[in-house]
Amino acid sequence: MLCSLTKFPRQALASFRKRLCENDSKITNCPPPEIRIDTMKISLVSSIVVSAVLLVSCGADSPESAVTTTIATVPPNGESITIQVLDNSYRPSEYEIKAGTEVVFENRGRNDHNILPDTITDDAGLTALLASDMSPAAWGVPSTAFTPGDSFTHLFNVPGVYKFYCSIHGAPGAGMYGTLTVS
Repeated sequence: MLCSLTKFPRQALASFRKRLCENDSKITNCPPPEIRIDTMKISLVSSIVVSAVLLVSCGADSPESAVTTTIATVPPNGESITIQVLDNSYRPSEYEIKAGTEVVFENRGRNDHNILPDTITDDAGLTALLASDMSPAAWGVPSTAFTPGDSFTHLFNVPGVYKFYCSIHGAPGAGMYGTLTVS
């Protein structure tokens, strides 16, 4: 077919191609349509959208102030230590402290944990102990209240050896356990 088209005069062939291309023909040698992208408009719209998202995400949930106040309490002897609760270990796992020292347990692991005195077997036993015994020997935190990022604080006023463990990742004296010696 191309050979027969070459017999036409050039002007007729150009006119024929022009009419085909103007009619949205699928001939491959038609020039592609010109597409203009206005990058300035895209940048402006993108900036407006990002600004709106940032403004909405920074707003408070209510008209009241979202500020909370934390009052620091100082233990009787002024000392405080932090024990990191990691996945499968306490760091440090053994500590000697003076009576009146505040101990902060911070759950820095990826899992829920609990802190149980070694005389308790599970969260239910701890809950029962805390409900019935108000003595300093009754301490610990159940796993429902000690998820990743949580902290638990206890003031150790009575001298003695406090052995503790996580029943999810250990047992008394094995796995995830620790000892506090209070003098």
